[in-house]
Amino acid sequence: MKQPCEESVSSAGEPVTICVFAYNEERTIAATLQSISEQSYSPIVRILVGANGCQDRTVDIAQRFAEQDPRCEVLDLSERGKARTWNVLFRLADTPVVVFVDGDQLLDRCAVAKLAEAFVAHPSAALVGASAEEIYVPGRYLSWLFSAPADHQRTSLSGKLYAAHRARLERALIKAGYDGMPKRIMSDDLFLSAVASSNGLVHEREALAYGAMPKMRDRIRKEVRCHVALLQLTREFLELRARVDELEAQKSESQSKFAKLKQVEGWGKRIVLVLSYPCRRLVLPVAYALIRRRAVRIYGTSSLDAAWLRCESDKVTPLKLDGDTGGECY
Repeated sequence: MKQPCEESVSSAGEPVTICVFAYNEERTIAATLQSISEQSYSPIVRILVGANGCQDRTVDIAQRFAEQDPRCEVLDLSERGKARTWNVLFRLADTPVVVFVDGDQLLDRCAVAKLAEAFVAHPSAALVGASAEEIYVPGRYLSWLFSAPADHQRTSLSGKLYAAHRARLERALIKAGYDGMPKRIMSDDLFLSAVASSNGLVHEREALAYGAMPKMRDRIRKEVRCHVALLQLTREFLELRARVDELEAQKSESQSKFAKLKQVEGWGKRIVLVLSYPCRRLVLPVAYALIRRRAVRIYGTSSLDAAWLRCESDKVTPLKLDGDTGGECY
């Protein structure tokens, strides 16, 4: 991990509320909250945990943390949907800067400070994206081999960690014709990236979040979900389509064939990466074609206006409406 921030840099600034999305995160929520409590940025005045329809011990674990940290408040929300949870948290946060983080991420000690400082450096920015890095888990070598380039190459937000300047984002949403996030939105980060103008979104590479590398099966499911979310935005939110297309074009340009090689530490893995390139060059186009085909089928058999395809923190849970007998959804 990166070296800690300078205390003199991160001890002053605008008040911040940190909003945590938590869906069945009993294994990770304690570590996430602990990493928040250890931030070098002192003006963190509130920590809001949005426990979204949890069926495990997430709420109990978060409430035990809240008993020790008076800044923390746990909201046990029964209504499903990350977009719904986002709206609740954003409206409760009454500070100039709001930081959003998934409940399975560990924050670098200077992450919040770097995000807050970015708003000072960019007076017109409504959103600041962070870098999300995967921690290699032994036995998941195949997942590492086919993982995407580092998230700091992103042109849109990483939903795992980002910050919003409350007043500027509210103006951007109103300008785009929204009074909040539409409840049926699958991808909060892509939606917000599209709402922000080209100069309203900046990235702070030194603001880091760390999460465990997913299994290959979960990585594929996540890719399917991302493609369904992209279809939803481009087909249902036509006013955002031009901006989404622009972000996707920038993403393709930024993820060059050498992007991943540059981020790999260790000559052993670099050699394996180079030797496996011909195989990945053949496999990846076929895999993405199958993923896109499956995404189109899922989108075509699911009413995204009435149903929400639940996927948070790389986990997926089937959602079946009353009387719904068609389609298989992630």
